[in-house]
Amino acid sequence: MNMKTKYLMTLVSFCASVMFSVPVIAAEKKDAEASFSYSKPTNALPSRIGGSSRGATGEKIQVLVIAPDHTGLTIREQPTLYWYQSDPTDNDIEITIVDDNQIEPVLEKKIKGSQIIGIHPLRLKELNINLKKNIEYRWFVAIISDQGQRSTDIITGGTIMRIDKSKVNNGVAFTGTARDKFTALAKAGLWYDAIDTISAEIDKTGNAELTKTREKILLQVGLGDAVKK
Repeated sequence: MNMKTKYLMTLVSFCASVMFSVPVIAAEKKDAEASFSYSKPTNALPSRIGGSSRGATGEKIQVLVIAPDHTGLTIREQPTLYWYQSDPTDNDIEITIVDDNQIEPVLEKKIKGSQIIGIHPLRLKELNINLKKNIEYRWFVAIISDQGQRSTDIITGGTIMRIDKSKVNNGVAFTGTARDKFTALAKAGLWYDAIDTISAEIDKTGNAELTKTREKILLQVGLGDAVKK
């Protein structure tokens, strides 16, 4: 076998290996992305609201709860909730949690406006707030545009319900790495627990791949505005 023939055979072999490896790699990537899918609970009804308005500088500001477009689930007594703001604001922010079976709000808290664009946490553990099982809570984040005219507030809201862990599909293990836990929680339909798991790890490590994974889940439930740069 001369050198030219040997070279041609090697080239053909290489091209063939590339041709057959591309579909495999694409399939593996597709499977990996599919593994991060959020499983929407059955019979879920729409519940999320979102708001935007002109800020004091004339620029548009948007605020969104990081919640699905239906009642999201948790198995935690003191989950962490998240919201997104598109621009800095000096206006106060009010966070409210309501149980329609009670006269008074479960939580009504004002905080200073944030100059940080992006996703913000509300840790119920730090506020000593406990959610009861099988109660649908409505929660809202409002940017107060005018203290004397609250009808101009920029409001976003969602709903959350704590369920018993026994109601989660059998065989789900919430162990392993943060990515493993997130994947299992998302598949189990536990939105708030999945988002908290991945968001806490992102805040801790700044992991770019996990950030991309979170963006895919947000896009899946119609929260594309919260992933804009």
